[in-house]
Amino acid sequence: MYLKYPGAVSEWNFPGQKYGWSFRIKDKKRAIIYFLPREKKLVVSFVFGQQAFEKIMDSDISQEIKLELPSAKVYAEGRGVRIEVKNRKIFKDIGQLINIKLAF
Repeated sequence: MYLKYPGAVSEWNFPGQKYGWSFRIKDKKRAIIYFLPREKKLVVSFVFGQQAFEKIMDSDISQEIKLELPSAKVYAEGRGVRIEVKNRKIFKDIGQLINIKLAF
């Protein structure tokens, strides 16, 4: 991530017991990815604007993510999606999602 996007900054955040810890990587204007460590699992979170959403839907990213994205909660910045990291196979999709996020 840092080699591909050297302007990225990372930070830990603890908004409270209800939400727990998060680790985010961001640029000057926006968050690129959130890592949400939870008990016995890791969740990653993204927010995608409309152009990124369309690119994802036209990509070879897994159907599981494509099925979840259209129903994801819509924020002012775009659609927010959380992806549970169940195994190493998901890393390819996460890498592609980061690339799409950086492109838009």
